[in-house]
Amino acid sequence: MSPATSGAWFVRVVLPRLVRGALAAAVLCLPVVVLAVLVTRHWSPIVDADQRAVLAATNVTREWGFLPALEAWQW
Repeated sequence: MSPATSGAWFVRVVLPRLVRGALAAAVLCLPVVVLAVLVTRHWSPIVDADQRAVLAATNVTREWGFLPALEAWQW
């Protein structure tokens, strides 16, 4: 590839892929960043949902007898 065509190749092939990757990263990271901000601000719906999820998971482990396995996993 000659130096004269390498710039055109970069613009035609590489640059669109870089832009697409950067946009995909931004779109996929946005919900994570928003959730992180809401959690650090102790937004009550998020805190309530978290507490309900912990309670539900705890009830499932108690009902199904997973508690000994989970305790062993922690060690």
